[in-house]
Amino acid sequence: MIAASDRMEIKRIEFFADLVDVVERELLEMDLPAPAARAVANALADFLAKDWGGQNFNIPKDYHRKIAERDLAIYEEFNGWDYGTLARKYGLSERGLRKLISRARAMVISRVQVDMFQSADQP
Repeated sequence: MIAASDRMEIKRIEFFADLVDVVERELLEMDLPAPAARAVANALADFLAKDWGGQNFNIPKDYHRKIAERDLAIYEEFNGWDYGTLARKYGLSERGLRKLISRARAMVISRVQVDMFQSADQP
């Protein structure tokens, strides 16, 4: 049986190895030279270890963020009357698209309201 501390060590090693691999692959696809891509990927892993090391948190699957991004993209494409066209384009029912537009509109309005009440010196 593997001790809990050993399991966490294995997860930590796997996390940083995966992170370096993914970042390096993405940078290579952006035509960054291989040595530079590897250096940047390792620098990011080092930064996370140094600045976030010791913190405990769960990384969510982030399904909701992806759906929100999709919804906002569809909302930006929406012209006020093309429910049927957009529903067909995105494989949604017209009723589903109307709900999506409503959710996206509410999200945009809530962001604007938050921005209105922030003072100029707040980030």
